[in-house]
Amino acid sequence: MRMIAGVIKSTTKEWLPVLSHAPPPNPRCINALIGECNKIQQNQNLSIHEDDANPSRLISRKPPTRTAIAMDEEFSLTGSWQQEWSAEQNISIPCITHEPPGFHLPRKSLSALNRVRTEHGRCAYAMHKWGKAPTHFCECGAIETVRRIVEECPRTAYSGKPEDYLTATPESIACLNSLNVCL
Repeated sequence: MRMIAGVIKSTTKEWLPVLSHAPPPNPRCINALIGECNKIQQNQNLSIHEDDANPSRLISRKPPTRTAIAMDEEFSLTGSWQQEWSAEQNISIPCITHEPPGFHLPRKSLSALNRVRTEHGRCAYAMHKWGKAPTHFCECGAIETVRRIVEECPRTAYSGKPEDYLTATPESIACLNSLNVCL
């Protein structure tokens, strides 16, 4: 998911499903289990249906087919994703089950946009913390963070609202593309 979204490894994992437009692993696994069990139930020629009549094998205490049948009635991949997303109170990106704004941008622009959204990027502060840069200061003398680059720095600040990056307005994308700083 990190490769799809173009985010840095330090990005919190809660952001990854939404930015890559892929449901989180747990709901995806449950959805796949339910799909497989539905296929098994529809094909009565499979040997799994004979296992109940042939007690030569040990019987599982919690077979996946029974688990899937129990979950099938109330499980919704979208609902489960939304429930997991709403549990994270500190995330403010306005999308969940649809593609995030700017999802079809070129890879370089989408990566920069997602790094601004998550406030994790290759800024001087992060590079210094990782031991890749000698200092964590910007050319203007302040500590260079992603938020400072796009909101406060006199050389690179965006004149619009910070929320424009969440909705991927054309102006915010143009500002990102014109930055002389590689996020």
